[in-house]
Amino acid sequence: MYFQRREYSMLIDSGDRSGRLLRYDTCSKVLTVLQRGIAFPNGVTLKKDKSFLPVAESNSRKILKFWIQGERVTFSPQPFAQLSKFPGNIEMECKGNFRVALDTKRRNIERDLAAVKLDGYGNIVKVLEGNERNAFDFVSEVEEHDGYLFAGSPMQPFVVVIKA
Repeated sequence: MYFQRREYSMLIDSGDRSGRLLRYDTCSKVLTVLQRGIAFPNGVTLKKDKSFLPVAESNSRKILKFWIQGERVTFSPQPFAQLSKFPGNIEMECKGNFRVALDTKRRNIERDLAAVKLDGYGNIVKVLEGNERNAFDFVSEVEEHDGYLFAGSPMQPFVVVIKA
């Protein structure tokens, strides 16, 4: 199956697991499929020490871990974190934590979560909350800078800025 970005709700409802983790070698121009069967992969980054890739699997509300260096190299997903909302993009912070945007779908939640910070073991170390504005629907990207939280969404034509 092939889904356009605007058809994300059909993708979620279908339970589709056609997502893949790919590696592209820029020198040889070879593309390799490392893993198939991921349910709505929505973000990937590299741990600071380059030992593993955390991958956001939105349909299952999980962050998966793929070891890429050391004795544990495997392209079979390992559990890293279970989240209460759909994870979006995931980024490595300079201090070694991961920031994960959460698709809030505000109309159906009790708290206006915009993102979480995870440590290197997948534990939630900080919750970044919104300010109960409708602007937090479908958050896909969150940046924290100088005490402010910048949240973006592919569904909104603006960036929301609040005090973190």
